[in-house]
Amino acid sequence: MEQGYSHSNSHDRASQSAQTVRTTSTDRTPLPPTELPPLTHHTPGTPRGEIAASWFELAGFLLVLAILTFAVLALMPP
Repeated sequence: MEQGYSHSNSHDRASQSAQTVRTTSTDRTPLPPTELPPLTHHTPGTPRGEIAASWFELAGFLLVLAILTFAVLALMPP
């Protein structure tokens, strides 16, 4: 188990600095697809642009809601 752990660490280092670290083909083997971590928390059926747009819409709605809340609180008599 420890050998597989060090293998994944060397793979991460090699992928992060591909220009400086050169490994031979016998040094590392590609990981099976089941062991690769997911790149994003992406839902398979939804385009990435729609997910980003929905996050911006949610952030904008919450910002407007906060501004209106503070405006109402500021206008209330003490």
